[in-house]
Amino acid sequence: MKSLVILCVIALVGLTTAGIDLYPRGCIYVMGQCYEECEVGTHAYTTGCGVKTPEPTCDEPNPKPDVDGGDICDYSDCYCDPPTVRHPETKKCVPLEECPKKSHRECEEGTHAYTTGCGAKTPEATCAEPNPKPEEGKGHICDFTACYCDPPTVRHPETRKCVRLEECPKSEVNVTSVVTP
Repeated sequence: MKSLVILCVIALVGLTTAGIDLYPRGCIYVMGQCYEECEVGTHAYTTGCGVKTPEPTCDEPNPKPDVDGGDICDYSDCYCDPPTVRHPETKKCVPLEECPKKSHRECEEGTHAYTTGCGAKTPEATCAEPNPKPEEGKGHICDFTACYCDPPTVRHPETRKCVRLEECPKSEVNVTSVVTP
């Protein structure tokens, strides 16, 4: 009987010191109390007392620490577990491949959106290369989008503005590339 009591006491001591983790993924803390447990697929993020790094999102999958924001103390939130990121509409954690594709890009006047789809990229027309050829042999590039100058303009090397070929610096113009109608 004594040995049974001793075993029960040892078991009770063992259970009380085992440290049961009530919140295995962590919590959002408010005034030192767990306000909300992090859901499955997320983990607790806290700055302690330091610089905050924003959560990875579809728009910014590799955010940089906000060093201009100064030190933030006692900040906590639930961030998506890597390799997932926060979806802008659903606010759920998703793999980067499930992020919405940017179907169009706003381009300034005098330019247009150029996309490869999934193929060889053709460089933008420039003063040095007014009639570029597709970059064959460099593999396929998928979902590349950029704003290219509207023909018959080309990209100026210094101002990065779209200009007519006649406005290019003479030293930049590749006369062998110029196609005359």
